[in-house]
Amino acid sequence: MLRTPLLFLVILAIAWPASAHKRVHPAHEAPHVQIAMINSSIEDEGTTFSIREQLRVERFLAHVFPIRVMKRFAVHEEGKETIERGNARHITYSVISQGGLRFILAGFTSRWNNGVNVLAIYRIEDGWPNQVWRSRPWQGSYDGLRFSSAKIGSRNILLFQEGSDPNEYGLAGVFSFENEPKGLILRDLTPSLPWLRASTRFPFRPLLAQHIALKLDEEKELILTASDEEYNMNQTTLVRPFRSWKYNKARSRFERMKILKSVDGSMTEKQ
Repeated sequence: MLRTPLLFLVILAIAWPASAHKRVHPAHEAPHVQIAMINSSIEDEGTTFSIREQLRVERFLAHVFPIRVMKRFAVHEEGKETIERGNARHITYSVISQGGLRFILAGFTSRWNNGVNVLAIYRIEDGWPNQVWRSRPWQGSYDGLRFSSAKIGSRNILLFQEGSDPNEYGLAGVFSFENEPKGLILRDLTPSLPWLRASTRFPFRPLLAQHIALKLDEEKELILTASDEEYNMNQTTLVRPFRSWKYNKARSRFERMKILKSVDGSMTEKQ
């Protein structure tokens, strides 16, 4: 007669600790990571992955999310009380090809009170990503990370931007890289504006402006544009002229295009 109640108590004793453990330690559950793949190419559809490769890469990126180094930086910048409020994690990545290899540009964002960002580049080797470069973390100034790329000869010119609204200010850096067996050699190509300066821990020389964009002109020359801010001669009227730089393939750098001001106040540029 006692066999059934005794069996029920044994099952309850075994099941209860496991369910209690889940309730007591919810912090062990990994937070959700939002991942977005974007096409960075300004010329065509760009380099793509198959669905199977995409899922594999996204699982990898979520697994290697550099949360520890980002958390240490956030504690140093904002204090420990900020870290205890939890965070949301975002990954924006793009796939490019160079020298017969595929690379992943990945921007990691972890949000507490303010965002902390990290930029990394992975090389696809034997079907798997291998980290070949990673930036130091920096405190985000604008929401959203994005990439633009253009193939000039055998090399990619890459625009990395923080902030995505063209009508608002953002930070950007322009760079290229050379592949090496043990990593990458990065070349900072970011030009500077005459008036605006940004003091921040950005991965490249920071370009602070509006309407930052890479484009190809009718002659297939690569042009970088940005909107600066300055006053006219009497220092009473604020104007925002567009600045442009053309990429010089022979010198591997962006060179300023001259601004011509007409009588009616409009401005055009030429080399």
